[in-house]
Amino acid sequence: MKKLFFLFIMLCSVTAFPQSGWFIQPTGLSSFLWEVTMVDVNTAYICADAGRVLKTTNGGTNWIQSILTGAGELYAIDFPSANTGYTAGGQGNIFKTINAGANWTAVTSPTSNNLFAVKFLNESTGFVAGGATNDGEIFKTTNGGADWTEYGPGIVYPQVLDLNFPSDATGYSAGGNGSILKSTDGGTKWFVLHPGVDKINLFSIYFTNETTGYTATPFPGSILKTTNGGTNWNSIFNDSNYFPVSVFFPTSDTGFVTGAAFTQTVALKTTNAGASWTTTLFDFTGHFNSVNFINSTTGFIAGEFGRLYKTTNGGSTVGINSDGENVPDNFSLYQNYPNPFNPKTIINYELRSSAFVTMKIHDVLGNVIATLVNEKRNAGNYEIEFNSSDLPSGIYFYTVEAAGLKQTRRMVLLK
Repeated sequence: MKKLFFLFIMLCSVTAFPQSGWFIQPTGLSSFLWEVTMVDVNTAYICADAGRVLKTTNGGTNWIQSILTGAGELYAIDFPSANTGYTAGGQGNIFKTINAGANWTAVTSPTSNNLFAVKFLNESTGFVAGGATNDGEIFKTTNGGADWTEYGPGIVYPQVLDLNFPSDATGYSAGGNGSILKSTDGGTKWFVLHPGVDKINLFSIYFTNETTGYTATPFPGSILKTTNGGTNWNSIFNDSNYFPVSVFFPTSDTGFVTGAAFTQTVALKTTNAGASWTTTLFDFTGHFNSVNFINSTTGFIAGEFGRLYKTTNGGSTVGINSDGENVPDNFSLYQNYPNPFNPKTIINYELRSSAFVTMKIHDVLGNVIATLVNEKRNAGNYEIEFNSSDLPSGIYFYTVEAAGLKQTRRMVLLK
């Protein structure tokens, strides 16, 4: 998941390259899709605005829509089993199904505040969380929502935006002002952790085991990782061109982070536990709220304007005819500066060993606009100036190829 409570001011609208491996899925909606969750490779659910819950049983080809009376916006959904599921949202509304979404019934709620997270350990025991901006709330039930008890750290804490339990005993929450809470007794007692991103909202948190976890913040475009149960957090990705929001790891090494870019939406992928990331840009100017996978290859991304994408091969990398998903080991391509630019910008890249290098500029149709480098170069750092004085405003891509590998980044020309 998660919820974006800010506006992205888009610079322009473009048609980007096709994303091999990600395919758009028709949902019949044009509103916000807040969270997607998968039960198996064929069955998935989405909660959306106006009390809508979508269900597919054929891998996303068709979606059945349910409208929950009085639900309003539904921000979170979770299915602890094939038949039992819960969804929660605005004004504390909670709904439950025990027949795989055929019927939904309202559950007595412990709060009138918005609920942004729902997580169940089994059909009976689970949590909902949210609260006011500066007054977070976490509630637990052990009888399928018939009764709720509020638990917390014993102090006022910011609004909770996500919950994750890597085990029945250990749980984490993320929320406003960089707030992260932890429980080690099944959610009865919580204490505050400090990831070092104060005053920055954390919209999502995901742990692959009790000690290793990830969170993301759209400002300043960072992904954080802990390997000691949240005591310390290190930034493993920083790029102000991207606004990461939702985090999901189907395996300990393979993970996905989705959100937005200046003029497009974005999915980041790692196959080495966050040591490096590859990027896929999508062709609409909105943002993604949620990513969920049932295994390392099959998953969905859901977002604004009813947009839903699916992959069955683990997604793809950004760029033009990109070969593979591994970030090259023998060179690094850095973001151009300034970006946006007019008319000149600087592109830096680093070679770790001698190689024949090509650097090309492409437009959004894939046409080669310029070839800036086409020769063998020794190991070292290189700075290339690109002059776009004869080009119109728009999105352009620059690609470096060395030793048979490619890396591509996007830049924006504004005149």
